[in-house]
Amino acid sequence: MLLLSLCLADEPARTRRLHVEATYPVDAETLWPWVTEPEKLSAWNAVEIRSVTAVDGDVSGVGAVREVRVPVGPFKTRNLETVLAVEAPWLFVYSVTEGGGLRYHRGEIHLVPEGDSTRLSWDIWFSSRVPGLGLVTERILRPQFDQALVDLASLL
Repeated sequence: MLLLSLCLADEPARTRRLHVEATYPVDAETLWPWVTEPEKLSAWNAVEIRSVTAVDGDVSGVGAVREVRVPVGPFKTRNLETVLAVEAPWLFVYSVTEGGGLRYHRGEIHLVPEGDSTRLSWDIWFSSRVPGLGLVTERILRPQFDQALVDLASLL
């Protein structure tokens, strides 16, 4: 029931959108585990991700829960995220369900074939419980995401 309510939750009025994208010279099937599996995500991203609950042994399946630690200056926030939808290897949707001072969070990763390459498009919609904190959060996360996408290219 929690999963259904997260999928259907309305975005608050002050929701921010962070959008990043990059194109990689691999097919979607090769890129998919790098953007969905906690261990591989942690290899190229500033965040630390570990599986908390797998569904039928799948750490990236619908209903799986992950712990995500995001660096914010000298500190790390602790969030739990839940996988909401998976259409491998094209779409991965998740939401932070606990932590981070967030009122709303939804992330979507889209992989789109472009010839012999794949375009990764990553959107995150979020709003903070504290007015104005969303802008600060975006300014912290954007450079981390931009660098992470460069770092991912070096592993492929």
